[in-house]
Amino acid sequence: YKLLTYVNSGYTLTTKIKSFRQALIYLGEERLRRFISLVAITSVQEDKPDSLYSLAIQRARMCELLLSQMNTRYDPGQAFLTAIFSLLGSLLDQPLSDVIEEKPVDEDIKLALTSRKGVLGHLLSMTIAYE
Repeated sequence: YKLLTYVNSGYTLTTKIKSFRQALIYLGEERLRRFISLVAITSVQEDKPDSLYSLAIQRARMCELLLSQMNTRYDPGQAFLTAIFSLLGSLLDQPLSDVIEEKPVDEDIKLALTSRKGVLGHLLSMTIAYE
């Protein structure tokens, strides 16, 4: 259900999606990664307020859009992942540095999350300041 809702969000389909496989093909790799990130982040803790999940998603999308307008070596997907992870500490009730250290995450993303350094860190800081 979530996959089909996501496929239909923001796009007008010319044909109806008839299978899971068709939905995956229609999404493409980048949108599929984004969808999986969203599902994963929203299933972390059920006792957390919905506003925290909403903030993570909004923050991720803003960072992704901003980075796509910049001339950097980074992929907008990295900005999305950085921002979506930025609230993991709150979602898991642990220090973010502890959560990130245990995960196989790109070093630039870890640096951005733990010390707000680098292009991704500055982008995240700017997004948080805007919030």
